[in-house]
Amino acid sequence: MKITFLKNMNKLLEKIYEEKDISTNVSIFVSVLVALLVYYLLEDSYLSFLILIGTFSLTKVLSQAILNKIYNKNKNINFFNDFSQTEKEAINIFIQKGVSSIIFSDINIDKHRDGFRSLEVRDKVTLINNPSSDPDAGPIGLELSEDVYKKFLEK
Repeated sequence: MKITFLKNMNKLLEKIYEEKDISTNVSIFVSVLVALLVYYLLEDSYLSFLILIGTFSLTKVLSQAILNKIYNKNKNINFFNDFSQTEKEAINIFIQKGVSSIIFSDINIDKHRDGFRSLEVRDKVTLINNPSSDPDAGPIGLELSEDVYKKFLEK
């Protein structure tokens, strides 16, 4: 009986150490500590087991939410660091105007030409073509991609 218990415990420990999910590891750690504390104080194995299961479930949800929040914050920081200063200045023109598309006559294109060109190469800005039927009319403005506009707007 004792040998079977040790083999099962060994399999359980191997499974825990193989786990790659951080929130699961945090949940296991916290729930075992709380269950051991309850067992130490009350010496009730059934209550400790119930506490272990309940604490694991609760800490799994909480740790996953906290880790997601941290991950998204770091993801946004990396997103903003991907843009050069000239690109950020060009994007801020859209943000200041409160629109994701601008007509050339509304801005001083020469001042931020390098930023707009860089954003265009990276497919973050597209040219707005003239709706007239004249093929030589050329573009009339710029449109910032929606995801970039929203993230800078939220910043």
